[in-house]
Amino acid sequence: MTSRLTLLSDPQFTDLQPVLISRMRAAIGKISLENFPSLLDPTVQQVMRNGFSQARAHEGTIWLAESDALVAAYNTGPNAEKMVGVVRQPLTSGLISLVFANEQSICENRVYLNAQQDPTVDRKLGVKTWAMIATPFYLAREVRGVVSCVQLLDAASAGPEPSGFEPEDMLAVSLAASVASQLIDFRLLSTIINWAPGGLA
Repeated sequence: MTSRLTLLSDPQFTDLQPVLISRMRAAIGKISLENFPSLLDPTVQQVMRNGFSQARAHEGTIWLAESDALVAAYNTGPNAEKMVGVVRQPLTSGLISLVFANEQSICENRVYLNAQQDPTVDRKLGVKTWAMIATPFYLAREVRGVVSCVQLLDAASAGPEPSGFEPEDMLAVSLAASVASQLIDFRLLSTIINWAPGGLA
């Protein structure tokens, strides 16, 4: 027989919540394309790679919102150098921008047939997006971007069609995105309250 661990919030910290929330949001506000990689420690990267691999994706991307666009901030594919910090998806077009706007995940096959899919990136990289999963990416409990992964076809090839994604694949990617965001939140929170090796002595 197992018992349940029951914890109650400590009233001593209640008055400190607004300050902590303010500090967390200020920290999130300082995240940029330039410093975001410093938050992607090996554990976070492995969590993302495992999620993409479990979903049978060819590659995956974390997109961060910056002013009027989502910008590729992390990518696991062979074209990462051509994408990270370079590829921008306007917030007014494309499926990932729709996911960012309505905070609803999508899992779709034969994406290239969807009129809402923006083919700009595909044309730039010489590929055709066959299948896509996209889910909101949260930091400090606010949507700050999108995690997406794809199955691709070479635009110039008549090769076999990819297997496509299933609902359980979307669950794997959504879980990876959630765990990664919580790991980043915990890292920021630990820094703010000095709960790190040597802290809170």
